[in-house]
Amino acid sequence: MSDNEDTGGYNPLNDDAMRWYYRTAARIQQTLNDYYALEEETREFHAHLEDVARTLRESCQQLRAICENATPPVSDETTNEFERLLAFTMNVKWQLFHAVEEIRKGIEAHNPASWVNYQLRRAAME
Repeated sequence: MSDNEDTGGYNPLNDDAMRWYYRTAARIQQTLNDYYALEEETREFHAHLEDVARTLRESCQQLRAICENATPPVSDETTNEFERLLAFTMNVKWQLFHAVEEIRKGIEAHNPASWVNYQLRRAAME
């Protein structure tokens, strides 16, 4: 007599397997959704940083023009301070760009299939 005959054709192990399957599939789908959302947020943040950089560049050009055309002329000390501030601002901008680029590279290098394998292994251990 088989297990199916003992329970009238009903096998509770099938229910457990199906629950595990659907629970695992839901986790995998959520993980992929999170991955794609992070990827999109990173793209949006990168675009925002490009806008900030463009605004900084335009503002710096305007300030430089004001300093060059000021009457009376702007002192060398003020000009040096402006140049120092400009260099600092551009350094911060490039640090932000570098950080976002590292995030983007990490996301592009990441293989979503490895998340699927991880989720399957994690679910199997439960």
